[in-house]
Amino acid sequence: NDTYEGEVVDGLGGFGVVKVTVDKIRPDKPTCVPTGGIFNNLKDVICSAESGTTIRYTGDGVAPSNSSPGGTTPLTITISKTQTLTVAAWDAVGNRSEAPDNSYPFLVDAVPPLVGADNKSSSWFTSRQTTLSVSDAGGSGLAQARYSWDASLPADCASGGAIFADGKILTVSEGSHQLYLCARDGAGNFNIWDSGPDQYRVDQTAPTITALTINNQSSPAILSVNSPMTIAWTYTETGGSGFQKSEIWRAQ
Repeated sequence: NDTYEGEVVDGLGGFGVVKVTVDKIRPDKPTCVPTGGIFNNLKDVICSAESGTTIRYTGDGVAPSNSSPGGTTPLTITISKTQTLTVAAWDAVGNRSEAPDNSYPFLVDAVPPLVGADNKSSSWFTSRQTTLSVSDAGGSGLAQARYSWDASLPADCASGGAIFADGKILTVSEGSHQLYLCARDGAGNFNIWDSGPDQYRVDQTAPTITALTINNQSSPAILSVNSPMTIAWTYTETGGSGFQKSEIWRAQ
């Protein structure tokens, strides 16, 4: 502070003393809690400074001015979007806190990640692959992506199945399957996807004839007949796709 003194003397020799103190002391920089971070929803930030000061702020990283929005300490600021919060304090006589100002980066991501897979079909195939896709849609980055065959995954995608990256190619094993996927981003948003039942179906096993009889004779090598024949057979189908048709040929 600077202090100034002066005298005032009248015509009869009387005098008075004038003392003026000029306040030049800057207030301390305000501080805020939390000090930034990644969030998936609105976040209230509480900023504090010396008693009696006014806190002003910007959201674009630019130094606040005495016309920036603000209020008396402690000040609650609601963060609703990604921004860099910068704060400064002014005392009652207009002294501003020292530069550089305190700044706090906030990333607000309320958008869940995208996750899915291609080639789902209720038809049967002798071989099948599917490509998994996952991407961050809100800017906080991917934290986790998992897949599982025939077993659901937890909604928060914190456990279960196997971890995958975008573009992962899976070969479908024999049988009829349901594929489950989940993804979580850096802000805690999550998304789940499943193909629905019996959407990945592979049958690599041919049916097997287990018995063949002609006129009640089991698999005869040579059989001479001069009347209609009775041919019967049994089969097994273990691949899962079901029995479609059977055929018999006559050698010429």
